[in-house]
Amino acid sequence: MSCRARYRRWFFAAVAAFACSSGWAADFIVTNTLDDGDVIPGDGKCQALGIDDLAHACTLRAAIMEANALGGSSNIALPEGSYALTVIGINEDNAYTGDLDIRADITIVNGTTSFPVIKQTIKDRVFDVHPGGRLVLRHVYVRDGRAQELADPRGGGILGAYGSELTLERTHVLRNWARQGGGIFSEGAVTLIDSNVRSNAIVDATPDATSNGSGIAMERSIIGPAKLTMTRSSMTFNGQLSSVANVVPNTYALVLSDGATAQLENSTLAYNERGVWAYNGSQLDMRHVTIASNYGFGLRFDEGPGSELQLFVRHSVIADNEGIAECRSAGAMFLAPGLVQLDIADGSNASTDPSCGFSGVSDVALMDSPFLTGLHSADVGQYIVPDPTKGLVDAGDVACSSAEDQRELPRPINSLGLEQAHCDIGAVEYDALIDPAPSADIFSDGLED
Repeated sequence: MSCRARYRRWFFAAVAAFACSSGWAADFIVTNTLDDGDVIPGDGKCQALGIDDLAHACTLRAAIMEANALGGSSNIALPEGSYALTVIGINEDNAYTGDLDIRADITIVNGTTSFPVIKQTIKDRVFDVHPGGRLVLRHVYVRDGRAQELADPRGGGILGAYGSELTLERTHVLRNWARQGGGIFSEGAVTLIDSNVRSNAIVDATPDATSNGSGIAMERSIIGPAKLTMTRSSMTFNGQLSSVANVVPNTYALVLSDGATAQLENSTLAYNERGVWAYNGSQLDMRHVTIASNYGFGLRFDEGPGSELQLFVRHSVIADNEGIAECRSAGAMFLAPGLVQLDIADGSNASTDPSCGFSGVSDVALMDSPFLTGLHSADVGQYIVPDPTKGLVDAGDVACSSAEDQRELPRPINSLGLEQAHCDIGAVEYDALIDPAPSADIFSDGLED
């Protein structure tokens, strides 16, 4: 059964279950796309202000206000449609105006064939997840948030405070901007599954050293750790926004700072201004990751003090990026594989130059671009297909770092007819039954039809 069909069935089953559920603090079904708040937060009824009481209209903002007031855990069923946030009033923290503040355990889910779009229309972000708050988004768009003029100018789409939890499943974070963390900024926990962070940016008329993380910025706070987990997801075209003034150039799509941690698996970072930057003691774990075709460096890693492991890379490819080198550190245009903080050599990794330190027997020195032309879509995420003749296919270990690829295809697939199947390097396992042959024509815009 497809992901889309599973979520559609879940949605309608959830709607039926909500009516008689008693295991949650409250469950709400949104029935109106307007942005009116709740009449009496905490009375257990989602009834929007300014809408005829006989209609019993429940808006997204009213449902969130109720869930926050009641505390505990709540589900909000969100039908397809456009949910424009229009209530003016920035720097307010209870979802009455401006962004949607999350102070409880709230799940917003859609299971129809079309994504509902939650978009900001004023100068504010879309969601603000407060300490102790938990937000789960399933099958939605989060877009058009603008945080650069707020008291806290971080997190254009979503801001996560210390102690917060954010989970995105089959969700798009699109065209948001801020001074730090254009799409998402968090000091808490962030989990992306089958999601895409695309076309977000850093906007700042007077940028400084913190003006970075066009897609996602994770920063450890003095209170506790910040952790990102990204599975079968993608980050594409971040750092670029047309018709927006003061876009900061040369920003990294993903930034980890001050001891933040990240685990990336079966994920793609492509066509961003730059790829990933981890520094000041942050820890980065990458398994079956593709960092490719970014307009600057693919990976920058500045090791922090101490002897703990800070960079671990397996079955990953960093190639076709347009910087002076594929990888760099604070003081050089290369990573030193001998550093005690790095475990990168002999991990079945590949790169088109030696700067990434993939110098072991099992690593692959690529002589040419290892991909077939074009960026493809896997339901929500985006990926690049490896060329079976250019060094990535069946070039990894017999034991893969994960049992499936970004598209949920099984690993390994013995595409070259070897005596024993080996996994491919990167986020995608080449499958000759569904992927184009090296000579196949791809549309000129680089996207599949």
